[in-house]
Amino acid sequence: VARDKCQRVPSGVRFCLVTGDAAQPRCSLVVTGTPSPRFFQFMPVFECHYLNGTKRVKYLQRVIYNRQQNVHFDSDVGHFVADTELGKPDADYWNSLPGKLEDERASVDTYCQCNYKANEDFILNRRAPPSPPRLW
Repeated sequence: VARDKCQRVPSGVRFCLVTGDAAQPRCSLVVTGTPSPRFFQFMPVFECHYLNGTKRVKYLQRVIYNRQQNVHFDSDVGHFVADTELGKPDADYWNSLPGKLEDERASVDTYCQCNYKANEDFILNRRAPPSPPRLW
């Protein structure tokens, strides 16, 4: 049996999130009150954080939708974490896929370590002579 949870925000826009039971969650977002924008932004961001060379490497994947981070995967945590209510269905779905989690956990070795080795000379040996500040 589906429940209807509606929330009103200060601008008067009404958001309704319809969810089903735990076995088959269904989510849809209904926005009323304002015209929808013409363009939406979806931007996955993949980051590698190197601490002490390759001895401590952290992989971070962030999923951003319309300038808001909804879901992220942190290699230290080992699973997807929802940052907003809109990211919860994605996080739950991706966490239910063992192959997806295995691939993301392996990204420290397959993505970060390989890129570090390929770019090590460029990253570590980059030196530029100091230049005088520009005066406009």
